[in-house]
Amino acid sequence: MNKTIAIGVDVGGSHVSCAAFDLAEKKYLENTLAESDLDNHASSEVIIGVWGDTIKKTMELAGVENVEGIGFAMPGPFNYEKGISLFTGQNGKYENTYGLDVPVELLSLR
Repeated sequence: MNKTIAIGVDVGGSHVSCAAFDLAEKKYLENTLAESDLDNHASSEVIIGVWGDTIKKTMELAGVENVEGIGFAMPGPFNYEKGISLFTGQNGKYENTYGLDVPVELLSLR
C-alpha cells in the first residue's frame, strides 16, 4: 500500500492540534482534524499522553496504514534536530518536559 499521508502537529501553549495532508494530491484532508486542550504545567507523562492521543486520533481518521510521516510545529526552546525539549520554565510552559526525548516518548505510547 502507498503511504501518501503526512500528519501535521501544532503544539501550542495550551493545546495540540493535528490534521492530515495528502502528499500525492497536495491537499488537506477534511475530517482529520483532532484537537486537545492541555495543562502545560502537567507532568511530562500527561503532556506526552495528550500529544500522543491527539496524533493517534488524526492517524485513525486518515488511515494509519497510509501515514508516511509526522511533522511538528513546536515552540522553543527546543533541540529540533534531536527532538529534545529544552523548556526550563522561562516561557512559563512545559518545564516538566525538560530534557525529554519527544520522539522516543511518543513511540513508547504505541
